[in-house]
Amino acid sequence: MEEKDSKSTHTPHFSIPAKTLGLIILLAIVASALVYAALLPQKPAQNTTVLKNVEESETVEDTTLSIEPAENNSIRNRVYDVNVNTGKNKVTAVQIELVFDPNVLRNVEISPSEFFPNYLVLLNSIDEKNGRISFALTLPPKENGVLGIGSIAQIKFNVSSQSAFPTFIEFMPKTEVSAENISVSVLKETIDAVVDYQIISVSPIP
Repeated sequence: MEEKDSKSTHTPHFSIPAKTLGLIILLAIVASALVYAALLPQKPAQNTTVLKNVEESETVEDTTLSIEPAENNSIRNRVYDVNVNTGKNKVTAVQIELVFDPNVLRNVEISPSEFFPNYLVLLNSIDEKNGRISFALTLPPKENGVLGIGSIAQIKFNVSSQSAFPTFIEFMPKTEVSAENISVSVLKETIDAVVDYQIISVSPIP
């Protein structure tokens, strides 16, 4: 009878010190807490200065420019007011860029009106060939900005009877309005003029 050698297997037993085991558990808890915190929705920090600037940038534009016929117009000779309504803005300067049909409007002129008590004319250019008006005026240095409604400039021109009507005097994108303590244009809206061969009567600005 053959004898079979029996081999006994020995499974080693590792013991972990209690302190080491506690440290591992503690690290696992801390890691879990950090992962949980990272996955939470982050509430953006509120910067009061940025929020204030955003709010101001959304509300500073409050000035309207419009062009309307003045009184005492005739069929051929016209006067139109460039009117301003500043809203809450204290206006210090205005740059007006306009286009018109040079085949219809002739001998075009623009001049300051009474809205600014004192003013400096920075630009006054009429391009009769291409139908373009460039006009800018400002208050003198250290003058307070002006609030209210009134005429900032007057446009005078002759109307040709040989052209199609109506025609328009239109504001261009470069039109801007400056105001106290505001670094951007405060222009909110522009309203173009309609020029017809017939006279349109209007009421004077109150």
